[in-house]
Formats: sequence, C-alpha cells, structure tokens
Amino acid sequence: MMKKSATLKINEQMQEYARKGVPVVNLGFGEAGLPVLPVFRELVAA
Repeated sequence: MMKKSATLKINEQMQEYARKGVPVVNLGFGEAGLPVLPVFRELVAA
C-alpha cells in the first residue's frame, strides 16, 4: 500500500472538519518549498 502524501492527509482532515461545521482555513496547498516560520510551527504543534 502506498503512503498518503501530507497534502492529501491535510485536505482530507480539512474536509472532515468542514463537514462537522468547524470553520477552517485550509493552508495545505502542496509543497511550496518555503520554510515554515517557527511561530507557526509552534502553534500547529500545540
């Protein structure tokens, strides 16, 4: 079985949240090749 990409995983999770009525801002747009700001990394890790 092939491993799911991180992009596919986050898109599926955002769709699930949206189905449940949770407001989401989907920033899972693929691999942009840009570094993640440390403050964002800390926020999503919490």
